Amino acid sequence: MPRKVANRKSSHSPTSSEGEVSTTVSGKASISRSSSDSSLKQQPLTVVPQEKCDPNLWYIHGQSYDLSGFVAKHPGGQLAILSGRGRDCTALFESYHPWNDKHRKVLKAFGPAAPAPDPFYEEIKAKVREAYPGGSKETKMRWRTLFGLSAMWSLMIYLFFFHRTPLAAAVAGFIMATVGTRLAHEGGHYQLSSKEWANRLGLFLGYFLTGPSMAWHYRHVISHHAHTNQEEDVDVQYIWIADLLPGWLKVFSLPVVFAGALVEIGPKAILDLVVLRSVGGH
Repeated sequence: MPRKVANRKSSHSPTSSEGEVSTTVSGKASISRSSSDSSLKQQPLTVVPQEKCDPNLWYIHGQSYDLSGFVAKHPGGQLAILSGRGRDCTALFESYHPWNDKHRKVLKAFGPAAPAPDPFYEEIKAKVREAYPGGSKETKMRWRTLFGLSAMWSLMIYLFFFHRTPLAAAVAGFIMATVGTRLAHEGGHYQLSSKEWANRLGLFLGYFLTGPSMAWHYRHVISHHAHTNQEEDVDVQYIWIADLLPGWLKVFSLPVVFAGALVEIGPKAILDLVVLRSVGGH
């Protein structure tokens, strides 16, 4: 059952904001599992409603923080940390720091300490560290993969802008769906390189033929991956429409889904960014 949690009042200081924020804790994401020696339950996240968020603060586990002084020092780059400003970024804070607990120590320097890590997620992170003992550098894209994707991207640009035949456009569209999105995906997840400019370039180049790359960044990185298949996930916000259809009709609705996706990630994304200044509520 959802419950109310009152945020503590914070004093005037560079590291906190004054005021009281009511937060809700959703139990929808609760997952439990049993192991041979313990039963681990995933702790539901505390969420601060968007309308109560100051655009200049970061909200983590129901507390507000002014992390502006740490933006330039953030190891993951400025885009990563600025993506959490002005919203509840608890899920981003927890999910994007699997390698160590330095982020919790940094947060404590700017305000209240974060609660103890979720034991279920800690076990998952331990498995990730075991699989990649070299840390985050070991997960970056290999050079030969990046070279191959770049070559295919160049072919896509040639077909789309210079060859310009119906067949060339179809082939360019296929390359965009398979190669371009790979560059945008890895760049958006900061996995192309340890250099922020390289990741942002990959995000832009891999997606600009389809729509605004930053719109995809908000949709995929901030909304989808942090809140997969939950109400906050923009990728499933129209599922209720399909649920209204009988089972046999859902198959015939697939062409409409693809057409709607073009509108959603193109013109509507521009509307969201420029006019509404919000992508799926984020």
